Amino acid sequence: MVVNAFGLYNENASVDFYDVSKNSWSYKYIASALDKGIINGVGENRFAPYENITRQDISVILYRILENSGKNYENMENGFSDKAEISGY
Repeated sequence: MVVNAFGLYNENASVDFYDVSKNSWSYKYIASALDKGIINGVGENRFAPYENITRQDISVILYRILENSGKNYENMENGFSDKAEISGY
């Protein structure tokens, strides 16, 4: 959804996560997000396309989109009551 919402689709992008099939409808969207540097996968050459996304992971994706737009949100206030449980990345 964020690839479409922010105009990041790249027909020529490719990805080699072993769990993302080139025949999947989502392949070009995942490849586009990787190409723009807004996703990295979950490690060990995996993307985990069928796992639920966490609040912190979608926040990282949105942060990277904003960062790539030239805006800096480094010092943004974190008002979440569970902020001690949020991963450092």
